Amino acid sequence: MDGTLVVTTGECKEGMDISYQGEWGYHPLLVSLVNTGELLSIVNRSGNRPNHEGAAPEADRAIAAAVLAAAKTAAAVVGGSW
Repeated sequence: MDGTLVVTTGECKEGMDISYQGEWGYHPLLVSLVNTGELLSIVNRSGNRPNHEGAAPEADRAIAAAVLAAAKTAAAVVGGSW
């Protein structure tokens, strides 16, 4: 999980704001798998958002999606798809 500042030009783009560093941009929250780097979700946020904002609910959604995918895979294997 990472919140990173994406600097952008212009001041009138929807959702964009000035960061604590004084730069205009977005501060998306990225959730990815550590072992593969596979991106699970992106939440676009304005540039003045703190790193932790919205992290807990997004982590919960990513965990739920991973558990569901694992259950579907296990069901397919047990169901005799081999």
